[in-house]
Amino acid sequence: MLKVETRNPHDSMSFKSLGELSAASEASSTHQADSCVQSKSVYTFLCALEVLNETLKDAFDYQRNLSEYFKAFDIQMFEEMLLMLLMLLMLLMKLH
Repeated sequence: MLKVETRNPHDSMSFKSLGELSAASEASSTHQADSCVQSKSVYTFLCALEVLNETLKDAFDYQRNLSEYFKAFDIQMFEEMLLMLLMLLMLLMKLH
């Protein structure tokens, strides 16, 4: 059975005037803040990964240069650090 209601023009037949919340407005108001926070945190995480990636690449290049320089002195410590940086870069590339 249909319920007929009469409204004044200033009521504009909004959900508020009917005493109801629209499903669309309720869903958007409750979930919009969560998605905004999630997208900001994901963006921040991706930016941090990019900075970490660039930093590790720079460190890898620096270590490679030091390794070449100290090869004449037969110092193995820089070779081990270079290997560790290479493994970190490979791991980061898989995450990215």
